[in-house]
Amino acid sequence: MKERIYDALNGGLDRAGFVERREQLVATLEGDVLEIGAGTGLNIPHYRQARRVVALEPDLAYTRRLRERAAESSVPVEIVEGAAEALPFPDSSFDHVVATLALCSVSDLGLSLAEILRVLRPGGSLEFLEHVRGEGGVARWQDRLTPIQRRVADGCRLNRDTAKEIEAAGLRVERIERFRLPAGHPLVRPAIQGSALKV
Repeated sequence: MKERIYDALNGGLDRAGFVERREQLVATLEGDVLEIGAGTGLNIPHYRQARRVVALEPDLAYTRRLRERAAESSVPVEIVEGAAEALPFPDSSFDHVVATLALCSVSDLGLSLAEILRVLRPGGSLEFLEHVRGEGGVARWQDRLTPIQRRVADGCRLNRDTAKEIEAAGLRVERIERFRLPAGHPLVRPAIQGSALKV
């Protein structure tokens, strides 16, 4: 049931145009890729050039559909249960880490980003596509409603300034685009897409 709700919500977003952003995010990534918070695997069909993809997901409710999508992938996909705050991999294991609508939900963003930095190889990148804190009245409403959102949406925080946190973690933001999600409630629509390097 939970995975069907997840796919229905994300399916509406994808049909409104978000699927093109998924494609832009991962299609050209090469080497060893870790995707954190892979959910039901909606990014999986868009990997084209990776040597392998490790799909990390802490919620077992999503893994049945994730396994189905992994089995249909054109690149090798390994599924690992785990959380971004304690990545079960050695230092310098990956060329890229991918986060799509996942960094809003990790319990400790600073720790998660430190772990991402640890498992990236020198010159590796964090590729991110996230909804974030907006501005003005939107941001104030996000602050008010985040406690409710966290309870009803798997810990999702509406008001995270994710770009600022990525830079504070020691990753160098090479490219960032601010945009609005093509569907959804106005409080979840402020978003960013970009790439940050381990230097």
